Parts: sequence; C-alpha cells; structure tokens
Amino acid sequence: MKAPRLLAICSFVLLAVSATAQMPDLTPPKQISDLAWSVGEWSGSVHWTMEGTPEMDSNVGLKISIEGQFLKEESTQDMMGMAMTETAYMGWNDKESRYDCWSFTNFAPTPRLEHGKVDGKNWTMESEPWVGMGQATTGRSTITMVSDSEMKMTLEFKTGDTWTKVAEGTLKKKTASATK
Repeated sequence: MKAPRLLAICSFVLLAVSATAQMPDLTPPKQISDLAWSVGEWSGSVHWTMEGTPEMDSNVGLKISIEGQFLKEESTQDMMGMAMTETAYMGWNDKESRYDCWSFTNFAPTPRLEHGKVDGKNWTMESEPWVGMGQATTGRSTITMVSDSEMKMTLEFKTGDTWTKVAEGTLKKKTASATK
C-alpha cells in the first residue's frame, strides 16, 4: 500500500515542479513569420535543362508549414520515372543575419546546407558544396512570390565563377495549411 501512495506523491511533486519551470518560447522569429505566405500545399511543373542530361519536365508537389521556430518544406518530384523526395528545415540565424537550411533527400547520403536571404519578393538560398547524385555541386535556388497563390522557382548550379540555370518552373497553391 505504501508504494502506490509514494508514487502518487512523487507524481504530484514532479507535476508541481514542471508547472513552475520556464517553458521555451516556440514562437517563430519574425523572419520565419514573414514567409507565412508560403505556408500551404503547392503543385506545378519544373523544366530541367542540366548539361549532360536530356531536357525534361517534372511534376512537383511541395508542402510548406511552420513547425516550432522553423519553416518546414516537404517536396516530391517525378523525374524520368524516379520519385525524388526532400524534407528541409529552415531557421533564422540571428548571429549571421541570414536564413540557414538543412535539406535531406533520398538521392544523397548527406544533408545539403544552404544559407540565404529574402529581399522583397525574392527568397534566395545558396548551398555549400555538396555531393548529390555522385558529384560535388554548389547550387542557388530562388523563389519569387508572384502572388499569395503563385511562386516561380529557379535553380542554378555554379561552375567556376559562373551560375548556370538548370531548372525553372511555376507552382500554384492548392490549399492553405495551419501553422503548427
């Protein structure tokens, strides 16, 4: 009989201590909240013109949400019959005054690290050198807000000091998504 009573007292003490503890602020920083226009489900087509591969179009599905203090992006893409998936978390780096993003994809064994900024309606991220699909690449992606329900996307790869456009497309918003 003493064990259940002791367990009840310990549970009450732990509950009382945890109730008075300081809860962390999970509100996203203003820089993440400024991207709330992008929250929702998007779909569209991207045209690829990478050197060494045939030109092609791929269907893209993109879901963007705010999860805690991060913007979360989940994408799927059909390229030549192969499903490519990616999940990314982007946060605000106050010390460096920039966005930092970690992207995990099914076609590379390591995450892609990107840093960037938002300037007006343009959201630009540049990757650190990264090995994806067998070769080291530095990429730059730009999302341009056309309206609350349309965005244009451009992807460029760097060779030496030159940026070359390899993909471009337009996505339309399908549904609004709630903030987590």
